[in-house]
Amino acid sequence: MKVWSNDFVIRQVDLPYGVKGFVTLDDEGFPNIYVNSRLTREEQYRAATHELKHIARNDFYNDFDIRAVEGA
Repeated sequence: MKVWSNDFVIRQVDLPYGVKGFVTLDDEGFPNIYVNSRLTREEQYRAATHELKHIARNDFYNDFDIRAVEGA
């Protein structure tokens, strides 16, 4: 399943256990959110919401330690 927006895309993919999701920028700087398809719908929603917060905070463009970013 893919969810498209003008601001991002969400994709469900099989990820390793323990990985809920992640977000990355494509070659054009467009955010792509990957959510683990093995999670329940509720867990997928929470994972996508978490990744959307990274986009909203522009976490790609700061120099913060990843532990600080993920702890926020």
